[in-house]
Amino acid sequence: MNREEAIAIIDALAAGCSPFTGEVLEDHPILNNRNVIRALQTALVSLSGSVQLGAVQKNQSDAGGSSSVELTKADVSAAIDVLKAANLTTSYSALTRFFLGSRRFLDTPVSDSPIF
Repeated sequence: MNREEAIAIIDALAAGCSPFTGEVLEDHPILNNRNVIRALQTALVSLSGSVQLGAVQKNQSDAGGSSSVELTKADVSAAIDVLKAANLTTSYSALTRFFLGSRRFLDTPVSDSPIF
């Protein structure tokens, strides 16, 4: 396994998704544990050397650590349009990664969207 493969797997797990199917693992107790999520994010930062991911993590903790955000139909429609414009899939897991700010979208036209 190379570094990029490891980053992709850890990124999917940190986003609460199966790294192999993209399925969102909503009720998995380990992936919902705040310390596990922070550990995975720390591993991503270490592996990728990404300052941006650390800034996202800091902003989430500054906002009270809450990861729940209320989305409107307009937000979801806009996200679908952004993903389609970038020729990416608009699956449930892709939308989840989009709204979670997955590093997969960094340095792509998707990350330029104000709702990303």
